[in-house]
Amino acid sequence: MEAARARGRNGGRPKVAANEAKVVLAKKLHADKSLEIDDICKTLRISCSTFYRYVRLD
Repeated sequence: MEAARARGRNGGRPKVAANEAKVVLAKKLHADKSLEIDDICKTLRISCSTFYRYVRLD
């Protein structure tokens, strides 16, 4: 890992930005309060843990 970092390479999956379409939509649906979390997750085709991670993003 040290050698890769020395060459300017970072490992791991890229982070999700707070302004991506799915993140913005998830926050908007969550703010609506009329939909359940499971319904939002099925609509966006994401897991519940991903949904909560999206909502936590600033």
